Amino acid sequence: FVVDVSGSMSPANRLPLVKATLERLVARLEPTDRVALVAFSNDARLVWPLTPVGTRHDVIGAIRGLVHGGSTNFEGGVALGYE
Repeated sequence: FVVDVSGSMSPANRLPLVKATLERLVARLEPTDRVALVAFSNDARLVWPLTPVGTRHDVIGAIRGLVHGGSTNFEGGVALGYE
């Protein structure tokens, strides 16, 4: 997952909605499915490495830990997500 966490995502209908949606999605994945989480604002960062969803509680914890702030470095987020 590549998630924009820039300041523009602060309204309740943005980052909180994205986080709730990702949590629901992770809950529906099979234990053998794998996910990674990249967040971007000023910089892109790997929040959760590519891991089987068998550790879904940890993945959901990483999603819940996302906070908004900064500007939007979309290019950096997409590049790291592809990486």
